[in-house]
Amino acid sequence: MSQLLVIGDIHNKVALAENYISRFPGVPVIFLGDYFDDFGDDPFIARNTAEWLKQSLSKPNRIHLLGNHDFPYSVNGKVFCPGWTGEKNKAVNEVLTPEDWKQLKFFHYEKGYYFSHAGLRQHYYADPLTGEITPERLQKVLDQSIENLWGGLGFAAIWAVDAYRGGFGPNGSLLWLDWRGLKHIEGVNQIVGHTPAQKIVKTVNKNKNSIHYKVDTFLNEVLLLSDEKEPEIIKKFDFKIDKF
Repeated sequence: MSQLLVIGDIHNKVALAENYISRFPGVPVIFLGDYFDDFGDDPFIARNTAEWLKQSLSKPNRIHLLGNHDFPYSVNGKVFCPGWTGEKNKAVNEVLTPEDWKQLKFFHYEKGYYFSHAGLRQHYYADPLTGEITPERLQKVLDQSIENLWGGLGFAAIWAVDAYRGGFGPNGSLLWLDWRGLKHIEGVNQIVGHTPAQKIVKTVNKNKNSIHYKVDTFLNEVLLLSDEKEPEIIKKFDFKIDKF
């Protein structure tokens, strides 16, 4: 039976993330981003997280997505997010190289789900003629967005902030879209982080044949996907935790 462990926003809680992983030896892991930044952290903590991330990137069967709190570090402060500072940026990028950053992805498609940090809306990512979202179309849009960012030509599909997060419209990017703005799309199942809650949230739209999971829980819970049964919620207190 093929399984996949889904871990939401870490925000420096690297030891707790590794405790979850240790419970499922050999099971592939996908991280939904936001490894960095938390209330009251500092460059020392940021460096520690960067060192963990560098090691994690070198391990097999781990997929690392970018979150809105990671992307500013990956582009050396070309964009900003609450929590980012120049001092932390320096500490992080003394550890992580451009080649390291290239290993992090904006999205992943597996087991019939689109995984991204915040979620996909049709506005940016669907084919304008068919209205469909495909991995190929999504990658094309994101590649163009990165080119626009470095060329100073605009980059809405990467860094657009929706109104729920202080932006100016309903169409947040896959790094910034608030859960409240994540709409069901015909035949598109999504697993996201970004919008925190104490527990994993699931929504189903039978008319659109679509399921959403939100897995940003302060690491109180993670999600275990299996080919032969419904996704299983793994709770922090279901097992002994050696350290945080």
